[in-house]
Amino acid sequence: MLLPTNSYTEIIGTRVRSLRLGKGISRRKLSEISEVSERYIALLESGKGNPTLQILSSIAPHLEVTIGDLVDERPDASEEYMDFCKMLRNANSATLKYLKQQLNIKNIESDTKNHIAFIGLRGAGKSTIGQKLAFRLKIPFIELGQRIEQIAGMDTNEIFSLRGQSNYHRMEKEALESCLKSSSRSIIAVGGSLVLRPDSYNLLLSKCETIWLKASPEEHMERVIRQGDNRPMSSSVNAMTDLKNILESRIGLYEQADHTINTSETTVDESVKFISIKQNVVPH
Repeated sequence: MLLPTNSYTEIIGTRVRSLRLGKGISRRKLSEISEVSERYIALLESGKGNPTLQILSSIAPHLEVTIGDLVDERPDASEEYMDFCKMLRNANSATLKYLKQQLNIKNIESDTKNHIAFIGLRGAGKSTIGQKLAFRLKIPFIELGQRIEQIAGMDTNEIFSLRGQSNYHRMEKEALESCLKSSSRSIIAVGGSLVLRPDSYNLLLSKCETIWLKASPEEHMERVIRQGDNRPMSSSVNAMTDLKNILESRIGLYEQADHTINTSETTVDESVKFISIKQNVVPH
């Protein structure tokens, strides 16, 4: 980005003054050793001078910097920044390569997603696999639905009945934000429909390593009924068709997850082992 001339000269002037004062050199002394007039140095430091390369080349050595340091466009070039630039200029190729690798690692670490989140329809195994994985990794397991109920002080059915769907979704996001505020790692199992709320889902994708626990519609239905919940079959004669349609409509959203595990084809222990390896934890 090109800076306006007056802004650029102000940056240079401020930098010259800061470096001069940092070294305890008076304006008069800098004038004597650089053979640049004291009046011109005053104009330069006030941002009103228009320095030539010759002027800067006369001043820079006495401030123990290069011309490049003086004309750097970065307005907030601190002493640490200048020292680092000097170190880079004096480094050999091997050192530069090492530093580049270390900086890349730090950038990756800063972007690392600190939590693990399971997404998918009911009956995918989010709770079962999540609890076993949490035990393996020695980190907390959070059922987002339970966290919502804690915030509301009532169960999910009551929330929908008394406060409505929009309030439930608002509390869902608040509960998720509360979970993600913690710097400690955790495993979070979220409701199957959370992916339909862009704000909540984008937050989840940005802050969590997301895992879609995938299963066939038949497997979803069988597991839910096996847990003692007969509502899917009793609420509609077309329950299986409805379930297939719901799954089909959400596939594109679920596929945005970082990983996918087909729990129709793997056991709970196999799923936990797979994720543990991804987390650099040796299975046992």
